[in-house]
Amino acid sequence: MVVRLYEAEATAKVNRLRAIQVTFLVCAWRYWRPSAVSNLVWIRLASPRSTLLDTNFPSATR
Repeated sequence: MVVRLYEAEATAKVNRLRAIQVTFLVCAWRYWRPSAVSNLVWIRLASPRSTLLDTNFPSATR
């Protein structure tokens, strides 16, 4: 009987922890996603010739 009470209490704590983690991840995703997209846009606008996807740009590895 006592072990089952401890088990129920531990399960409740784990469930609360999971809820906190999911809430944190959702909030972090909502905050990070727009800022990451806007940063990529600013990087693209700041560099007139972006070499990230440019296959014609000479690199030191070729």
